[in-house]
Amino acid sequence: QDFFLEDVIEKTQYQLSKSSKWVKKNMRKDDEIPKLQGDYSEVTAKTMALLDEALINTELIEKLVGRLLVESTEKKLGAILIFVPGAYLINKLVKGLQSSSSISGHGFKILALPLHGGLPPSQQSKVFERPPPGVTKIVVATNVAETSITIDDVTCVIDTGRANEVRFDAVKGISRLQEVYVSQASCQQRRGRAGRVQPGECYKLFSRKTWNNMDRNTLPEISRSALHALVMDTKAIVQGDIFDVLGNMLTPPPRDGL
Repeated sequence: QDFFLEDVIEKTQYQLSKSSKWVKKNMRKDDEIPKLQGDYSEVTAKTMALLDEALINTELIEKLVGRLLVESTEKKLGAILIFVPGAYLINKLVKGLQSSSSISGHGFKILALPLHGGLPPSQQSKVFERPPPGVTKIVVATNVAETSITIDDVTCVIDTGRANEVRFDAVKGISRLQEVYVSQASCQQRRGRAGRVQPGECYKLFSRKTWNNMDRNTLPEISRSALHALVMDTKAIVQGDIFDVLGNMLTPPPRDGL
């Protein structure tokens, strides 16, 4: 089952003051609060109008986890898998969850674990282990958990919809690590991490409007990477104009990248 940002705010009754760091910077006092499609409260509509969706709201994630733990007293909750971009944010969120009043204040016990490519195998393998009775396992991961591995006790996915990708700037001639929205296809892959062996839920921390504006498929690597090595290797093997040769690929690279 899928839930979007407006559903998460409605579920948690999350509210913002105009002085909050999560509020849009360009908000004006006379801005009208847009109406939301669906059966949402005025509180949710106001929060959606104030919230800066470009930020990864760790406060909201903690409140959502706390709410899920409260509901777990009535329905079974397995492990929780949270997708965020980058090791820095993973470590920040793990520490935040461990000290969150939304969780410890209600007497819940959690085991928050990081998962990213920079961890040694011995630490990565901990995410597959079952937690002790009465403890909820929470794995905070990059997109390494999107397709590479399956944590079979996950019943809930929280997806920020972001990832860090290396993008090549053809104008400046440099590659940069950028935080970007993933594609709808990637979101579906993340969604599929929940409920592999039992029913699951996916909470998308972006609005339906943002979902509709996402790319349907992931941008091919050849369209976002530096092509120096590819061009040199191709010219060493194949005779002819490089634009014509690479232009026959299933996904031709952008001309400005060549």
